[in-house]
Amino acid sequence: LDMSTPVLTTNGWVKHGDLAPGDFVYDENGNPVEVIFNTGPMLNQKCYEVEFKDTKIVAAADHLWPVYSVVYPRDKETNKQTANNNQLSVAFYRTEDLPISRGKNKSKHKFLPRTPVVNINGGDLPLDPYVLGMWLGDGSTAQEMITTADAEVVSELEMAGFRCEAKQDRGNYKMYRPHGLWEKLKALGVANNKHIPQNYLFAKEEDRRALLQGLMDSDGNCSKTWGQCTFTNTNKLLVDGVHFLAASLGLHPGKIRKYQRKEINPNHNDVYLISFNALRADAPFRLSRKLELCRDSRTNGYRYVHRLNQVESVPVNCIQVKSGSGLYLAGESLDVTHNSKHFRLMIYDDVVTDRSVTVDMIPKTTEAWELSRSLTARNEDGSMPRTWYIGTRYNYADTYQVIMERKAATPRIYPATDDGTPDGNPVFLSVEEWETKKRETIGKTLACQ
Repeated sequence: LDMSTPVLTTNGWVKHGDLAPGDFVYDENGNPVEVIFNTGPMLNQKCYEVEFKDTKIVAAADHLWPVYSVVYPRDKETNKQTANNNQLSVAFYRTEDLPISRGKNKSKHKFLPRTPVVNINGGDLPLDPYVLGMWLGDGSTAQEMITTADAEVVSELEMAGFRCEAKQDRGNYKMYRPHGLWEKLKALGVANNKHIPQNYLFAKEEDRRALLQGLMDSDGNCSKTWGQCTFTNTNKLLVDGVHFLAASLGLHPGKIRKYQRKEINPNHNDVYLISFNALRADAPFRLSRKLELCRDSRTNGYRYVHRLNQVESVPVNCIQVKSGSGLYLAGESLDVTHNSKHFRLMIYDDVVTDRSVTVDMIPKTTEAWELSRSLTARNEDGSMPRTWYIGTRYNYADTYQVIMERKAATPRIYPATDDGTPDGNPVFLSVEEWETKKRETIGKTLACQ
């Protein structure tokens, strides 16, 4: 993946290129999994931009992705497809071969896995996350005041330990003062500076859900027609936070949309919206009037590739995770992708052949060898594990010469004849085979394994 791709770790967001052995990312089930290897930068790779519903990821052409396909079993006797008995099979696709869900050759029956609920092991929070979410959405930036028209919200605030005093009655809504809230807001650093603190974004599942409920009860709504949940706010930081909360709870958020109102009226701020599909069972709201609009069923929630475009090459790197599946989450929307396999023992047989010692082929062979080294797992001290090379020298300027100059291998040269001269008695070959080899290698290095 692009080295700048954000990856969620147990310590927050880290660039893909900065991941190191010992870091913990999250697997396809939302559980922490250890990183055990990072290849480091790989340059001049063919790259593609993979565009999903809400985000984009740049990956090398040969990076692997898990792809589900819908399989319709057939009745053994009639050979007809059986209704309501479709199954899923999984295969791994290279980036450049990913199925596209839109356009002329679209494939609606192939898709990537759902984003799971991420099991973040957050600590205790100093302020009830629902109360924080409600204040961030409908609270006064400079004071402990929350505006609401719902008695349910007041009840939730009081159950969280705050005595609520009605300060202003505007008819269809009231402004309440939750006594003691302001000191807690100042301690969190959000007073006069509305944002979601990091320890709330990376909190336990139940705390993240409570925070989302507070935000959605204040500035969220649910479509009567489609059951789609939408959060609207002029504060882009809050909208970004809702996108992450929804993604980390497996709610499949869409792309953040912006409505430019400031250009029309300088007194108005631009508005940002983020939407996602949530069931009643997902409980994106606590307010009953909003929750009852949510659906009881939804579309499958799988991740579809909308577009795939080749882009200018960028530095990429691969990681390996300590997992049987080799899957981990990457990107802002926590998409499931596959790691690269790395090997503890590398055996090279005939890196160089008689056809790869031309002026054009020697640098290409060397480049391919260098790339293959990225598949080698390192020892605990960072050194390369044992590597064996078996091959024949055909030219003193070949890739084997590069390998020896870089001390990637220690040469063990065995003469082809007993005295090391072309006219000596052959050691490994018969006399006839040796004479044939001498005739075929005129003008080249005469050598033997």
